[in-house]
Amino acid sequence: MQSVVLLVDDDRLIHKLFEAKFKERTQSGSLRLIHAFDGAEGLEKLAQNPDVSLILTDFQMPVMTGLEMLYHLKEQAVEIPTIVISSFDSMANLRSAMNAGAVDFAPKPVDFDDLFVSIDRTLEAAAKQLATQKARVLAEAEQTRLGKALDLTHGGLFLISPQNLKFLYSNKGGQELLGKEGPEFLEMTLLDLIGTDHQAWLEEGLADLRSKKQLRLDFEFEYNTTNGPIPLEARLQLVPLEAGEQRLVLSVWDISMRKQAQAQNNMLAKAIEQTRDYVMVTDKDRRFLYVNPAFEQGTGYSKEEVLGQTPRILHSGRQTEEFYEELWKTLSTEHFWHGEVVNQKKNGKLFWTELTISPVIDSKGQTVNFIGVSRDKTKERALQAQLLQSQKMESIGTLAGGIAHEINNPIGFVYSNVGSLQTYLGDFLSLLKLYHDLELFVESKDPKIKRILTEIEAKKKQIDLDFMVKDIGGLVKDTLEGAERIKSIVANLREFAHTGTGNMEQSDLNDAINKTLKLLNNELKYRIEVVTELELAQQVVCYPQEIKQVLLNLILNAAQAIPDKGSIHIKTAQEDQEAVIRIKDSGTGISAEHMARLFEPFFTTKGVGKGTGLGLSVSYNIIKKHQGKITAESKVGVGTVFTVRLPLNPQVPLTSNP
Repeated sequence: MQSVVLLVDDDRLIHKLFEAKFKERTQSGSLRLIHAFDGAEGLEKLAQNPDVSLILTDFQMPVMTGLEMLYHLKEQAVEIPTIVISSFDSMANLRSAMNAGAVDFAPKPVDFDDLFVSIDRTLEAAAKQLATQKARVLAEAEQTRLGKALDLTHGGLFLISPQNLKFLYSNKGGQELLGKEGPEFLEMTLLDLIGTDHQAWLEEGLADLRSKKQLRLDFEFEYNTTNGPIPLEARLQLVPLEAGEQRLVLSVWDISMRKQAQAQNNMLAKAIEQTRDYVMVTDKDRRFLYVNPAFEQGTGYSKEEVLGQTPRILHSGRQTEEFYEELWKTLSTEHFWHGEVVNQKKNGKLFWTELTISPVIDSKGQTVNFIGVSRDKTKERALQAQLLQSQKMESIGTLAGGIAHEINNPIGFVYSNVGSLQTYLGDFLSLLKLYHDLELFVESKDPKIKRILTEIEAKKKQIDLDFMVKDIGGLVKDTLEGAERIKSIVANLREFAHTGTGNMEQSDLNDAINKTLKLLNNELKYRIEVVTELELAQQVVCYPQEIKQVLLNLILNAAQAIPDKGSIHIKTAQEDQEAVIRIKDSGTGISAEHMARLFEPFFTTKGVGKGTGLGLSVSYNIIKKHQGKITAESKVGVGTVFTVRLPLNPQVPLTSNP
């Protein structure tokens, strides 16, 4: 039999939603849905369709409200079961709807599972009421058939005396539900079933039924059977019979399965609400329908800000459009996607996330939703990157140590040999001078001796012996200085490559700065003037190699911030119990927008391939580990000042491992 349902609501989106939800029933022919957009139009549709078996109506509507429509039907003695679907803002509105003839209500937003149960129950109750009315005029055979039909009815059905609340009748379903035989019910009252602690509520409800203030009482209770308590849902109505008699009709349903499903749903909802992973649900058009608190806390977007938006709100620009096209293509074929993406928070910060997306498929194989679960992996990726950076620095150090070792041996030979050569040359020049002095006193008429003296004089002029004698000392001196400088560079490389003891120790920051400047000499010379004011007198307890890495990062950043020529001013001092290092450059400066993200992992303003975005992040963590602070001040077009503060004696054991 087809049920005809009239939907009265001024919101056209509600009509579309109901059409979608009732689609299966309307297509099967078990239900026909009629639409009206206010109470007046609803009355017109009722007049045109006398076979309407159920009304679903909103409360507040223009032209004529749902309440006005119900009162109009009541005045015309039109009895059509009505369920009010509205956002009730007071119990007064709810009571008014019930007084006007509504048999049930459903709050907005609508839980369609509960609504379908209510619709089915209402239609079933209406059918039962009609069957009961017909049964009054039927013969005893009809009454027998009715009894059999009642026995086959799902759930329990009971007739109760409104005077003493004793049971008069139970169908077979009721006996099976409560585990009692027919005669046993005759000794029971309604309070025995629902419990005496509900007596006051029951008396008030019965008064409302008798005064027709309410048409029915819907309630839930637990009943103790021999197998334990079971949750039951009940509906109590006062039904008039012949000769002014009345009976209470009690319908009872076992809702154990529904309660279990609700408990599971509540548990799942609670788990989703409390998980630290971001959980997102979108519709098939990828618009957010739900995000959990972890998403709100992690991204900075509130639920209200993202509902109706698409995940594009999180896009950072690090992934191309082709990347996302491939993602959705994978979802359409494999129904699953897993990978890592770089997203952007509301405040502009980037974060790495491990993301899993799965479609929700309905019984017809159509995608109705997408569920995404993501985990913030920014810290993990930063740690991995810093580990790789440390390994890279260690590799560079090993390479530098190897190079220094390879250079050190031959340069030692060069330095030693040039020193010996300098001594030999001194002796040789002394001897040469004696020969020159002797030449002045040699006079011979021997043609051979004259020829040799003439050749010697010509050779002296040819090689410019006087200049050579004067220049050779300078050449040897320059060679020794060059060798000495190579030895100094090699020593710095070896110290840079030295991994340290792994323990904190006393360190001279001024010396560390000077050695760092020597390493960076090639980067600085010719274009950058370095001014140092190294006034820190006391040594600092630290991990020396890590502090040198910080100095290398900061001075190199300062140099790279100067596009052409400029200056770097480095100052050390003691302030209270802290060692202070200030590195000031005359570079381009840093914008306020970038200043807020300066120490974020992977953040860089350099071009692709020119920076990892880890230098300042690593430096920040190193100084933090030393219980110090690193800050920056900058003005665009003027330059930047980095200030490092380190406690002279940090509160950690000297043997602490970094």
